[in-house]
Amino acid sequence: MYIKDYQKAQTTLALLNTSPYNYDLVPEFSDNFTAKNEFNKEAVFQWVYGPFGDPYNPWGAESANAGMYNYLPQLIGPPAGGGWFKYIPTNYFVNQFMLEKRPAGSDTKFDKRMYYTLSWKRSNFGEADVTWYGGTQTFDQLWASARGNVTKISPSSLLDTSGTNKFLINKFTNGWSGVASADNYWSATPSTANNVIMRYAEVLLMHAEAAAQNGDLASAITDVNRIRVRAGLTAKTAIDLPDLTSVMNEISHQKMLEMFFEQNRWQDLKRWYTPADLKTHFIAVNKQGAQYLQPRNYIFPIPASELQTNNKIKQNPLW
Repeated sequence: MYIKDYQKAQTTLALLNTSPYNYDLVPEFSDNFTAKNEFNKEAVFQWVYGPFGDPYNPWGAESANAGMYNYLPQLIGPPAGGGWFKYIPTNYFVNQFMLEKRPAGSDTKFDKRMYYTLSWKRSNFGEADVTWYGGTQTFDQLWASARGNVTKISPSSLLDTSGTNKFLINKFTNGWSGVASADNYWSATPSTANNVIMRYAEVLLMHAEAAAQNGDLASAITDVNRIRVRAGLTAKTAIDLPDLTSVMNEISHQKMLEMFFEQNRWQDLKRWYTPADLKTHFIAVNKQGAQYLQPRNYIFPIPASELQTNNKIKQNPLW
């Protein structure tokens, strides 16, 4: 896939849909990221964590008693949940979730994935408010604890820090756990949730891309619809997605919402955009640092130690 060998990619990914494999989407999107339903049928590859070892083990040290807990909640969660709050969703990402509301009569207004991926004051959008961390934190409390860090990147980020469009990341935090300050790695209940490396939803979306690039738009739409239907959205048809451009736009959109914060977006963007086009896109969506993107950012430099070891190796030209 990454080298655009779409024929081989489609054939290889299709193997995961046949015996002896039995992968499928789990009904509940959030079950991929908490400790409630680990090793489920959507899990293709995970880093396994568990209640083993000492979380106070020295930083970076390996020992027989090294902690085997998941550190992501500590990095992502808001201070009111025990986290360090290192990341915040952009306006562009939030708006992508809000582009398409669910059909009238649905049990939620927005895409079902949004309710696990993000946290916000739901009454601002006509829905009942909820609490996190065992009922100890309202959204206003979570936001108040994080606002000091948010204002460090505002107003240049154009984030809403005082109005109704305030959002935080909930995905990979322990806000679901029913425990106060559950994002604290050194608390009595640090996270033991496995870390997702690849899941079947990504397989479907990669297979959809490969199929589309090979001219098999029908298979691509079928794959995408499995993702959409789980999210509570209506299925697309060939009338909705009549050509490669429209199908790829839908795949890109669904990958953004489905795979958010699962560390694969950069590889997709490099495949879909030239450096110049990606820079233009980043600037248009107000991505921080977009003006600094250069063609050489698409590749790594060869380490100086390797160049010094072998005088036949030449540095990548862009570096």
